[in-house]
Amino acid sequence: ALASDRARRLSQGQQRVVSLALALVHAPALLVLDEPFTALDGETSDRVRDALARRPDTAVLATAHREADLRGVTSACVVLRDGVVAAS
Repeated sequence: ALASDRARRLSQGQQRVVSLALALVHAPALLVLDEPFTALDGETSDRVRDALARRPDTAVLATAHREADLRGVTSACVVLRDGVVAAS
């Protein structure tokens, strides 16, 4: 109960970082991230990018509203506009 109480006191960004760390511990082959940099400050975003870059054996599928957020995180990018592929 104490651990869950402490977890509830974390900010949204801190919760995201903890969730990502827990996922990476298991060395997944595929990591699916929805807006991974939302609620993170610049320094924390950079640290998350570094953590993902150090996992070359983990494929990352991520969504973002800003293409720049995914630079260095994914090896390929598909841009959708109105549900249609606009660029890749």
